Amino acid sequence: MNDNRGCFSGVGMTILFILTVLSLYCSYKLYQQVASLSETVAMLVLSDSPATAPDTAPEQDESVSAAPETSQKPVRTGRIKAAAPVSFRPDVKVRVEDHYPMSDPEFPDVTFPYGDQVVVDVVVNSLGMVVKASIGNGTTVSDEDILYDCKEEAMKIHFSYNPESAERIQGKVIYSYVTE
Repeated sequence: MNDNRGCFSGVGMTILFILTVLSLYCSYKLYQQVASLSETVAMLVLSDSPATAPDTAPEQDESVSAAPETSQKPVRTGRIKAAAPVSFRPDVKVRVEDHYPMSDPEFPDVTFPYGDQVVVDVVVNSLGMVVKASIGNGTTVSDEDILYDCKEEAMKIHFSYNPESAERIQGKVIYSYVTE
């Protein structure tokens, strides 16, 4: 029994060594491919820039023999930073004292510019139903169709029942876009 432990230990160490070498080799190959790809992208980006255009060289006198032409590679002057695409998502904020929405409020099927918002003043009864909605101060959108859709969507929000709250409570629903 003791003789087999040494044999299995040696086999295990050999397998571990082979896996380590294979992992290092794969990492090195991946590094080479990424370096090659980034160099290719840099060459493509720099070749589109006006600084590498061939017509920027000064004219030479024809009587002087020109040096043999060599292919010039663009000089890489720094890292190229790609701008990440910015995406926006609709956002709904609800502020009503003593009540909370029973489900996530829906954003109406409208679009308006990032930075603009629609503020809807709502009145909620103790049963949690919106009984009145009107466009409030702070609204920066002027399109009547968008305002109407936001007001109608605010009327559909169902709030929690609270028998201890006042008969009518005022609140706000704010529709806007935020960055992800």
